[in-house]
Amino acid sequence: MRSLDIDKFCSDLSNSELLTSTPVDDLRVLVYCYSCTLDTLIDLHAPIVYKQVTPRSRAPWFTEEIRSAKELRRKLERKWCTTKNDLKNRLFVDQCRVVNDLVRNAKEIYFSSVIEDNHGNQRVLFQAINSLLHKKAELHYPSTCSDTNLADQFN
Repeated sequence: MRSLDIDKFCSDLSNSELLTSTPVDDLRVLVYCYSCTLDTLIDLHAPIVYKQVTPRSRAPWFTEEIRSAKELRRKLERKWCTTKNDLKNRLFVDQCRVVNDLVRNAKEIYFSSVIEDNHGNQRVLFQAINSLLHKKAELHYPSTCSDTNLADQFN
């Protein structure tokens, strides 16, 4: 709706069947005409935009305090970007440090508890280490030139 050309919309509305046709006495016909005309004009001037949203699970260390601190950081960033004021920049940078400290402390507490609770479970410990190091499991496929050779290797 931000890029809606109001003048073009009004022009199209004034040239529509709704305003150019002869008056109708039947209420159903009039409602249908209103509905069709407005639907057509809105679809033309402000079409529906579909966006794909990928649902992601929250990190186990992410807290409500971190969420609100990040929200404040974004708010301060927008204020600084619009004003380019040195004071607003300082507030934004300070809030960045606060958020970074909160995230670092939350991760430290979470991973410390995971390690402490699973000191005998190597699978969980290695999963935690891989998560910390952002490692993904590599897939290793057999190297072969043809599908027939690959199938023969299983005989």
